[in-house]
Amino acid sequence: GALTVRVDLREDARIGDKTFYQIHAGTPVRIEIGPRDLAAGTCILKSRIRSREEAITCPLEKAPEVACQMLLEDQKKLFTRSKERMASRIVTPNTAGELTKALAEGFWASSPWDGQTSTVTKLKEATSGGT
Repeated sequence: GALTVRVDLREDARIGDKTFYQIHAGTPVRIEIGPRDLAAGTCILKSRIRSREEAITCPLEKAPEVACQMLLEDQKKLFTRSKERMASRIVTPNTAGELTKALAEGFWASSPWDGQTSTVTKLKEATSGGT
């Protein structure tokens, strides 16, 4: 896949400032190349969602391939987390009281509907507009 690359060439900024800027900007993968890395022909790839311990050191010529792989893995991980979180927030109440309570507690509810608009109106009144 195609990558968009931004190079921070600011000479007046320390590595910590550059790193903070990229984290704050939401950069998904950072490639860090210091003087020692450059001399060794390597770089360090760091992901926004991985721990420091999961940083990857690789040869410079492999950086685009490794970055693409990291992006794919991270996307899968984020999608899985999102699906799990969504599933954990959906409840199936058995009564109107359970439905009202679930919505008040911030859950999503999957509930049968009797097809009556009056039921929807009552639900909206009881839950400040939840549908």
